[in-house]
Amino acid sequence: MQKISIKNFGPIKETELSVNDCLIFIGPQASGKSTISKGIYFFKSLKDDLLKFITESVNNDIVSESELPTTAYKKKIRSKFVGFWGTTKHLNPFTIVFHYSDKKSIELSLRDGYVNANFSQEFHSELNEIFKQMSEYIKINNKSNDFSGRSYDPLAASEQRNFFKRIEFLTDSLFEDSHIPIYIPAGRSLLSILSEQLQKNLIGVISGRYSKESQDIDPYLLDLPLKAFIERISNLKQSYRSDLNDMINDKKKFTSEKIDFESVNKAKKIIEKVLRGRYLNDHLGERICLPDSQEYVKLSLASSGQQEAIWILLQIFAVILGDYKVFLVIEEPEAHLYPEAQKDIVALIGLLSNLNNNQILLTTHSPYILSSLNNLIYAHKIGQSVPQKVEQRIDRKIWISHSKVGAFFVDRGITQDIIDKELNLIKAETIDNASKIINDEFDFLFDLED
Repeated sequence: MQKISIKNFGPIKETELSVNDCLIFIGPQASGKSTISKGIYFFKSLKDDLLKFITESVNNDIVSESELPTTAYKKKIRSKFVGFWGTTKHLNPFTIVFHYSDKKSIELSLRDGYVNANFSQEFHSELNEIFKQMSEYIKINNKSNDFSGRSYDPLAASEQRNFFKRIEFLTDSLFEDSHIPIYIPAGRSLLSILSEQLQKNLIGVISGRYSKESQDIDPYLLDLPLKAFIERISNLKQSYRSDLNDMINDKKKFTSEKIDFESVNKAKKIIEKVLRGRYLNDHLGERICLPDSQEYVKLSLASSGQQEAIWILLQIFAVILGDYKVFLVIEEPEAHLYPEAQKDIVALIGLLSNLNNNQILLTTHSPYILSSLNNLIYAHKIGQSVPQKVEQRIDRKIWISHSKVGAFFVDRGITQDIIDKELNLIKAETIDNASKIINDEFDFLFDLED
């Protein structure tokens, strides 16, 4: 079980919690939900940064001989931190520790205005072994691994593939994790509203390929999670030149992988129900085609709910169709959605969570999201004794085991576990406290009328 500990960072005073496979945070705005979720994503995504660092080192020999690879990697972590949260000199001293296992952890602390990264002994030892293999490979293959020239050495190419396969295995072992980290931030309708040209300009800023138009965009307006999201969605859009049925049929024709097509088709039905149509991105542009009709609405003119939900839906569909193993963070999945659609989003999340041991983290303000999750947890519990009866109402593929779930109320920098240990459900009193306050006010006014 992975854990995160945070002390005196942003709105969070002090907290320590386990990173469950399905983790939910609820609480008022500016309470610290995003700080915790971004913190967990930060540490879960360091594995990808290490792989990228090794790839750059092998292909470009970027590590100075006078600098240890471990030191260079720590600088990458420090730079990534600034990309997530901005400059640090104005912050008070803090400590954040992420435990990948009992003996492997990374600690970030602020001293004299600068972030320091410290590795536990076992983490440091395994990391050094990876860098040792990297250095040996570079020495032996320094000339033969450059494929940018005209000649191509198939033996060297095969050796490089084997090297990276081995490094990926060792890196997964180092971080005790093989999930692909994906962050879907709040305010994602931005990508639905902006013109295609402005989206291209944003991608130019993110990738460093500045055009004349993109030079007017301040690159520091976007934090790293948002930049990664914009770039990921830009790539994802290219997959949706045909509708979901055609994508499913193509996958059946051209893959030998064992794909759970029953789950894929369930995901498709949920997505089209929430969207009330089909998404396409072809010569006519991004649009939502109305069901059983030739009519469509351009995505930039679609409802705010469709614009907010589209990238959650299509990202999850891509993961299920591709049979990927992911750690998926979704901020405010309920944004601009009718309660019934919120329930459908939770069903899609439940479906995803039961494939490939996928991990989900949600931040929410919605009692409908929590109530829908509770139903799926309860369905799993009752389904152990009367599965056929439960499945008449709730599909078995979306049930969620309580053992996978952690739920926390975050307010004033403090996190409170809101799982009822007897019922193994999210505590009802935290699900919709606002309704209780509103009802109490109404009862007070009603009594005055009498």
